[in-house]
Amino acid sequence: MALALLLAVSLVTQDAASRVDAVVGAELEAGRIPGAAIGIARDGKTVLAKGYGKADVEKGATVRPDTVFRIGSVTKQFTGAAVLLLRDEGKLSLDDPLSKFLPDFPRGKDVTVRHLLAHTSGIRSYTGLKEWRAIMAEDRTPDGMLALFRDLPFEFEPGERFAYNNSGYFLLGLVVEKAAGAPYAEVLRSKVFEPLGLKGTAVDAPGLEMAGRAVGYRALEKSWRVADPISMTQPGAAGAMVSTIDDLLAWDAALHSGRVLRKESLEEMLAPGRLKDGNLTRYGCGVFLAGEGERRMVEHGGGINGFVSYLGRFPAKGLTVAVLVNREGYGAKGLASKVLKAFEGD
Repeated sequence: MALALLLAVSLVTQDAASRVDAVVGAELEAGRIPGAAIGIARDGKTVLAKGYGKADVEKGATVRPDTVFRIGSVTKQFTGAAVLLLRDEGKLSLDDPLSKFLPDFPRGKDVTVRHLLAHTSGIRSYTGLKEWRAIMAEDRTPDGMLALFRDLPFEFEPGERFAYNNSGYFLLGLVVEKAAGAPYAEVLRSKVFEPLGLKGTAVDAPGLEMAGRAVGYRALEKSWRVADPISMTQPGAAGAMVSTIDDLLAWDAALHSGRVLRKESLEEMLAPGRLKDGNLTRYGCGVFLAGEGERRMVEHGGGINGFVSYLGRFPAKGLTVAVLVNREGYGAKGLASKVLKAFEGD
């Protein structure tokens, strides 16, 4: 890894690397983060991948480019890609009703796979329920998770508007399993992680052991406290993955170069959703879409107990930035913006 890091840094000027170091160093010095991993790629090639600060404050372990972080909702773009892969294999259609896969789900005939992908289903998001935080540490079966929201009234009619929704992506994990005839984690492992060589990436689960994992923290006055536990039976396809800076940059390069999806499916993934009234949203299949022309961005952030993440791409510039931080409630996108400005000398 030391050689790989030297090669990555050698592809950028020392001034650019030093400017990035200064930005992240200031966050560490101010006590705003315990640790972070930062990655930048240009035209699909990693040009900077570095770790800063502590992956484990108590043990003194430092962050490296291959340190494993929970990535929260950045998981959603992997889920979106998995759905499109299965569609291309003829195992599902984006216009299939949810009832095809979960026959007993209330109003499942009114909700399509496309609605779930686009956050336009109207189903209540379980992470927005007041009672959820009290039970988030409990190990739950899929049926136990569905019980949290399946019988609640819809917020709006499917397709009427956009509302970011973790229940929808949890349901997509179950759709993937029904369509593929295999667990969600196995589908991603066999179709994405292993073919792309993403050795530090997995769907997290109770008891999953991976070397080099960061500890997640929350800020407590001038010290760090280990974050409240969350059972990894709960996030599912909405946010259960772990990954590294190295792997996220490799994933981004593979996805956008056509090594994951065929061209037409990648274009569909990156196309905005359309509401019943014809208006477009700013969300594709697991990715937010922002800006126009040279300022167009494909991005997603993630937040889960003890961790925040961000993966953003500027297609016109050929630039990608990835940020992983082991502190909850921190602005990973803001740090990504500062890092990119420093890197570009802007």
